[in-house]
Amino acid sequence: MISRLRILAMTGLAGIVLFVPGGADAATPRTFHHADSGRTVRVSHGATFRIDLRTSVDGGYSWHLVRGRHSAHVKVIDRATRPYPHAAGTVGYPYHTIYTLKATRRGAGTLRLVERRSWDKADVASRFVLHVHVVRR
Repeated sequence: MISRLRILAMTGLAGIVLFVPGGADAATPRTFHHADSGRTVRVSHGATFRIDLRTSVDGGYSWHLVRGRHSAHVKVIDRATRPYPHAAGTVGYPYHTIYTLKATRRGAGTLRLVERRSWDKADVASRFVLHVHVVRR
């Protein structure tokens, strides 16, 4: 009798089966990018998710979370600014800011972020808005 794995290997489907979501990938938090700005998303209570935004650190800009209707429903766990992979010696390579958040209470909230210089709150280079509905698991 031919085993299932051998049939999959013979048909070339073994590689596809390995990448079906559900293993370690299921634990990876959802990530939202600048293209998701303005969207309304549903997040399970207790779940973590990320917002990953490109940052212009060369000009002194950084992302800042604006106080708003999110604080009762979403908590910031971590904020990190990191460079994208680049060749050694490259000048002016882009960075990205990653907010890791946790849905703490059911209900709706709005996350608003602005990219600005820390010393000039009026000089807003970019905005990001995400409407979050925290639902029961």
